[in-house]
Amino acid sequence: MLENVEEILTNECSLSKDRPVVAGVSGGPDSLCLMEVLRKSEYPVIVAYFDHHLRPESGADARMVEKTANRLMLACYLGGADVRAHAEKHKQSIEEAARNLRYRFLFKLARQYNAQAVAVGHTADDQVETVLMHFLRGSGIAGLKGMSYRSVIPSFDPEIPVVRPLLDLWREETVVYCAVNGLRPHYDSSNDSLNFQRNRIRHLLIPNLETYNPKFREAILRMSQSLKGDYTFVAETLEIAWREIVISYDKEVVTFDNSLLSKSSLGLQRNLVKHAMQILRPGVDVTFSVLERATNLIKHGGPSSRVDLKAGLRMFREEDHIYIGTLDAELPFDLWPQMPGESPVSISPPQQVVLAGGWKIGVSAGISLL
Repeated sequence: MLENVEEILTNECSLSKDRPVVAGVSGGPDSLCLMEVLRKSEYPVIVAYFDHHLRPESGADARMVEKTANRLMLACYLGGADVRAHAEKHKQSIEEAARNLRYRFLFKLARQYNAQAVAVGHTADDQVETVLMHFLRGSGIAGLKGMSYRSVIPSFDPEIPVVRPLLDLWREETVVYCAVNGLRPHYDSSNDSLNFQRNRIRHLLIPNLETYNPKFREAILRMSQSLKGDYTFVAETLEIAWREIVISYDKEVVTFDNSLLSKSSLGLQRNLVKHAMQILRPGVDVTFSVLERATNLIKHGGPSSRVDLKAGLRMFREEDHIYIGTLDAELPFDLWPQMPGESPVSISPPQQVVLAGGWKIGVSAGISLL
């Protein structure tokens, strides 16, 4: 097993042995397996434990992880936060709040110690559960392909990647690996709680589906691996189309050539719009209904038509161009005057107001002047 994971660490995760790796370790079999594989492969490991304060025994778990790291002569850092209070304050689910706070802690450590990556112990079981969660939400190919060995999450860090070298291992294999290597994982009682969607999928949905296909988990894993290749093809096609169809873009506006965009296939239109939205709003969850509104404007919208998308983004059609921009963006219209924002503008003689594109509007003796 070690040889296979070492190959993934080098070829898929693109790690080198001259810079540290921050390993998120909870004390369960998956994360302890990850820690030991990295250590045995001679990567400089920084062990990081984040206490979510959701279980009475979490403090004891932190001390166990710290003791194990010290025994193996690995640097170890503990962090924590009141996840439940954070979730209530920011109107997030417990799962979302826990993930956000945990990753913030891990990437803060990675930046502080110039680490090359943050490593997490996601296994093939986690991959299957993730794919099913995306399926239940009606995700497209980007969600159904599941997690990647290496990816950048801009909302946490634009450069440092998160790596998942155990994606080909089943949870049972990590338990055996820990036993063979003298590691004693703790039991996380929260994994039994049906209050969390992932646990309901793990304990209720998957066992039920396995009555239809005993190898259901293996089938879903094969599907996700196959879709990764398809997704790579789509991404390459999208990159070529982006260079041809997008006239310009910055942090506020993406400008498309309408004649080329309207002639593109429906699937390419959706992917171009989604990519534009994620450039303007990194991490935004672009749903099918949002893409439907956008493609309807491309197909049926007349001159000067517009539609609200999501996360403060709007789509405009003006003659030969289609724009996706933020609410406060100064759109590149220079052929006619545009209001500077959503709010009404009051003008008293002899005032003037500067508009976008070099236009000015003024009032003199009751007559408007453009």
